[in-house]
Amino acid sequence: MHGSRYAEALPLIESNADMARMPVERSSMDADSHWKLKKEISLPMMAAFFIHTGTVIWFIATLNAEVQRVKEQTTAFLPQTEKIIKLEANMENIKDGLAEIKGLLRSPVPGAAPGRLRGLN
Repeated sequence: MHGSRYAEALPLIESNADMARMPVERSSMDADSHWKLKKEISLPMMAAFFIHTGTVIWFIATLNAEVQRVKEQTTAFLPQTEKIIKLEANMENIKDGLAEIKGLLRSPVPGAAPGRLRGLN
């Protein structure tokens, strides 16, 4: 019983070994893996492709010009921005000085009448 099963399986094993030794044929997919332009592509399809490509190039060029314009404006406003920052710092110093002066003017003067400002006696 066991011998007959092995006898049936032996030809299958040998045929598989023969197939492994056979040269491998290139599939049709390998032959078609290169890009080819077929005559079946219609003129409107090609026109649409070129119009789309041109539109993308135009959009990128416009975007690049806008970036350059913003960069130039930013560079032009940079010195003015620094001046504004300096002016804001000066304004803070002036506010602090005025607050200090107001504090001195509001402090009572020894021996002065109430309600009168210091130095105006």
